[in-house]
Amino acid sequence: MHRGSSKNENTASKALPCGFALIATIFIMVLLVMIALAMLSLSTIETRSNHNTQAVAVAQAKAAAQKVHILVVEVALLFVSFNTFHKG
Repeated sequence: MHRGSSKNENTASKALPCGFALIATIFIMVLLVMIALAMLSLSTIETRSNHNTQAVAVAQAKAAAQKVHILVVEVALLFVSFNTFHKG
């Protein structure tokens, strides 16, 4: 009878490390999935930020071009007015 219980004790002691390995593996997999989701989220935020930065740069360039255009038109009008004033 003693031998039968000895086999059960050996089996139980071997099952504990296998169960621990399974739980540790599952924990590591969950941790890796969480890290992957965090990196995906960060990538999405960075992409949106880059698009916004690019849109701001385009808007600033268009505003600067509009200012230059207005300045050129004003100088041309002044030149025409000056020539008209001095001819008459």
